[in-house]
Amino acid sequence: MGADSNAFTSNDLTVYQSVFAKEDLERVMELESDRFQNLAYKEEDFKTESGAVLGELLQAKTSPRFLLQESLQDTAFEAHTYKHTTIGFEADVRAMPTMYEYSKSFYQRYYRPENVVLLICGDVVPDEVFPLAEKYYGKWEKGYVSPKITPEPEQQAPKNKTMTFKGKTLPTLALGYKGLGFDPTSKEYVALNLLEDIMFGETSDLYTRLILEEQKAESIRPYFGMNRDPGLNNVTIGIKKMEYAEDIKKAVADTIKKYQAEPMDKNKLEQLKSNLKYSFLMRLSSTNDVADALHRFIAVSGDIDAVDQFYETLDTITPGDIRQAAVKYFAGNRKTEILLIGE
Repeated sequence: MGADSNAFTSNDLTVYQSVFAKEDLERVMELESDRFQNLAYKEEDFKTESGAVLGELLQAKTSPRFLLQESLQDTAFEAHTYKHTTIGFEADVRAMPTMYEYSKSFYQRYYRPENVVLLICGDVVPDEVFPLAEKYYGKWEKGYVSPKITPEPEQQAPKNKTMTFKGKTLPTLALGYKGLGFDPTSKEYVALNLLEDIMFGETSDLYTRLILEEQKAESIRPYFGMNRDPGLNNVTIGIKKMEYAEDIKKAVADTIKKYQAEPMDKNKLEQLKSNLKYSFLMRLSSTNDVADALHRFIAVSGDIDAVDQFYETLDTITPGDIRQAAVKYFAGNRKTEILLIGE
């Protein structure tokens, strides 16, 4: 068919994505539905793939940024499964070759219709697609049981850690603040999401100061994830020299205090809101881009309406909402700070 197929796993979801000609839609749905409902694999094949996963993890561990993120999550969380990265704890990955029977039970529990979304983007007609979905997926037996995730207890105090990377690397500072689970109707969630750009984005005062003017930082990378449960709002800063570390920590703290102390400029907020809306629309330039933009919205909320709800809520956000989110969710007791240094 000349199709392109890929898959990846992240917090809260696994995505299988295929790009193909619309004439092959029915054949692809037939093949994919069979794979999801009737997967069979031998133990030796499972062991081989388990070894590949371990190899992927060990390769990732040669990256200081991966080790930093791994340490940040492990330090920040006490009980929730966000304590480990997507690939998992190394001890569990090493034990995978012995878990063939468990893997089959995992497949039977999670690959159920109640836990799967078909997102079909392209030059298709819905009235023709829905009958195909019924034909190939309609007899799929239900049976999904949502896992019991232990809620993360409220963090009582800031956490700090310094770690050494066995090799040469720039010092890197990672900060994680406990946030909110995805809720497109929550003004708190949307205001908190805006603070990613306001405080740490490429047009922020902090970026201008540390990257362009003082040139003490090599990079500033914020990531406020869209998670089903409350996760971390992260910012990772590459530091040019170790002697700049304390200055950078103070600059971050000053930025947070600024937005906690007073409402931001209303015109700047409106410009940012407009930019976010148009940036989202500009990302929808191909069918593959549409799928990439939508899958997480749907996976963590269960409804494509979450997209409209998020941007409707965005329109209502005021400078006061931004200030309140900064005060509540960038409080010291929500912070985990990891400093990575090279040997």
